[in-house]
Amino acid sequence: MKRALAATLAATLGIASLATSASAQEYEWRLTHFANKTSDFFVVMTQPFLDRVDQFLGDQIAITAFGGGELAPGFKAYEAVQDGIADMAHTTPLYVVNANFANSFVGTQPGGMSADGMVYWFYEAGGQELLTEFKRETMGLHTLIAGCNTSEIWLSHKPLQTVEDLKGVKFRTAGAWATLLKEKFEAAPVVVPGTDVYTMFERGGVDAIEWAGVAEDLKMGFDGIAEYATVPAPHSRGGCFELAWPADYWDTLPEDLRGKIAGLAKLATLDTLLTWKRQEIEALDKLKETDLTIVEPSPELTMAVYTAAKELTYKLAEEQADSNPWLKKLADSYYGAMDAYNSTHDILTPVLKP
Repeated sequence: MKRALAATLAATLGIASLATSASAQEYEWRLTHFANKTSDFFVVMTQPFLDRVDQFLGDQIAITAFGGGELAPGFKAYEAVQDGIADMAHTTPLYVVNANFANSFVGTQPGGMSADGMVYWFYEAGGQELLTEFKRETMGLHTLIAGCNTSEIWLSHKPLQTVEDLKGVKFRTAGAWATLLKEKFEAAPVVVPGTDVYTMFERGGVDAIEWAGVAEDLKMGFDGIAEYATVPAPHSRGGCFELAWPADYWDTLPEDLRGKIAGLAKLATLDTLLTWKRQEIEALDKLKETDLTIVEPSPELTMAVYTAAKELTYKLAEEQADSNPWLKKLADSYYGAMDAYNSTHDILTPVLKP
């Protein structure tokens, strides 16, 4: 399947040969990441893009990747690029939601679109173009979507199934969900980097965590220290990641090379999403074999998360109309695509349940 996709992309991009030249590459980039290099957030989400660049553009571009904390702290990947510490980043916009709430639409808008819906928004409903303009204007960065993952789960020391269950909970999280926990659900968000999550959760510093999907959470060993799993977590149906370069540097690259990199980022998004889905299918069977008590979020909780996120988004958009017009512009585009996608989902992707 991947070979067929690769051949199609090669024809589309006009790449005549996959052979790597023996000569030195024209571009040597240092990439900084937010997670360590053994995490699925690197192995599944980032490595496919690196592999595609090496496969198609290896005679021109060499990318050396660094995990979170090697070149820069995981929270500071965008800043590392802005400050010249790294040439590029592959990271989640969740860590810059506090700087601009509009970043939530890529990282994970609570109660928002599935990963499949987000891919539709990015590539067929104008999302990628808007996001690129947004980051160039607000951060001086040129960004491309590269990699998406499916829904997450919550792991906790007490059952989390209803709105009432969230009250008073110390919850490790990041992004817009942290804001909603505090303002709408009377909980206490705790924002720490991934390297600190296991120890904090094991020692009871937090009551609940969200980190990733089932496969990554089992890989991290969280099932050995939690008692409950909320599946799926209503705050995240999918999230995606961005590649980022300084905009002024990106503009110096040859136009044909920029087009090829954008094409490879799009292909890597498909690579990652398919792999992530396969891993989640396999991991769900493993989850049933753990000692965790699995609970399903109530419909009321799921709807409360969606409603609270949308209300907060448009409240902030109104308050920031003059200083941050991007928030409403992106919100209208995102929720418009979400409504269109959801209204036709059962028709376009019907599921047979014998």
